[in-house]
Amino acid sequence: MGAAILRALQVPMTQILEAMEDVKPAISAADPRLQYWGRWDMREASGKGAVTVNTGSSILLRFHGGGLALHFGIGHYTEQFPTIWMQLDELDWKVVRPAEELEVKGPEGAASDHTLRLVVKGFREWENRWDTPLVNSIEFKGITLGAGSVLLDPPARPAKLVEYLGDSITEGVLVLNTGPREKWTRDRWPDFSDGRRSWAYQSALLAGAEPRTVGFGRLGLTLNAHGGVPPAIYSFPLVYNEMPIDKSRLPDVVVINMGTNDMKPAVKEAFGPLYLAYVKLIRETYPAAWILCLRPFNGAHADTIQKGAESGGDAKVKYVDTTGWIDPARHTTDGVHLSLEGNKVAAEKMAAILKAHL
Repeated sequence: MGAAILRALQVPMTQILEAMEDVKPAISAADPRLQYWGRWDMREASGKGAVTVNTGSSILLRFHGGGLALHFGIGHYTEQFPTIWMQLDELDWKVVRPAEELEVKGPEGAASDHTLRLVVKGFREWENRWDTPLVNSIEFKGITLGAGSVLLDPPARPAKLVEYLGDSITEGVLVLNTGPREKWTRDRWPDFSDGRRSWAYQSALLAGAEPRTVGFGRLGLTLNAHGGVPPAIYSFPLVYNEMPIDKSRLPDVVVINMGTNDMKPAVKEAFGPLYLAYVKLIRETYPAAWILCLRPFNGAHADTIQKGAESGGDAKVKYVDTTGWIDPARHTTDGVHLSLEGNKVAAEKMAAILKAHL
């Protein structure tokens, strides 16, 4: 309450956050009863918290009782906060934002078993989310149970895992933007984006698999993404700079959606060799996975991608022809980024292909 009053008086957010007492969770983010989907930095989960920079990254937990409080680090945000989807049991999803104490309550008087799901929805993609100290990230510190509540074992984890590597279309940017382009302001970017309802996240769920979304706006093989993220071949093996990915659970399928941003004439000749090197690096990292090379939804570098997928002699590298999946007039918000309907169409078509490989 005090922070809201100070903010209304135009006191800078950095001063407000410095003055606020740090709230420590009773159960840290490192507790094995918390289940994580996506790429997370767990090195300091028991203290600083679990950290992710990707939309679609998820936390699942079960508890018995009336409620609990979620704890997030928020002192690193310099602009507006990112958005998070939250669902309790099978109730409607609702959008929340990170807070030092975010209360979650079950139905009045319902001291029963509950399942809570959190999914990172959207970021303001221009702020740093690669080099520490990170600005654009989720820092989940843990939970504090309400009186009489008990943390239970997590939900059963899906047997199969699908990792998606892409750009803003995979990240879910501009899924929900409406109105003329001049109203697509940066301060509304976390609201426009939707990592949970993206084609990537939903196609994995439709195929009965766990999604791991790795998407960065503007990313390509020949250019860096927003937020200081380096080109895909350099960023792939890392959660963020100097933080290698966790290889304790490898994906069964990797889906590549790369090339939409690599459209400058000067990079046309470079794209083919880079794509081959990218696939080779993925294969070295995930020796047993199927690697599905998508034709970008706008057809960028389609012939080069098909040739790269089919010429390497790897029987588990396949080209996925998306021709006809997306009608830019019907299925996008700006001619490029998929709308909710476009994401639904692509998710259903991709799920059918995933089922054949899972």
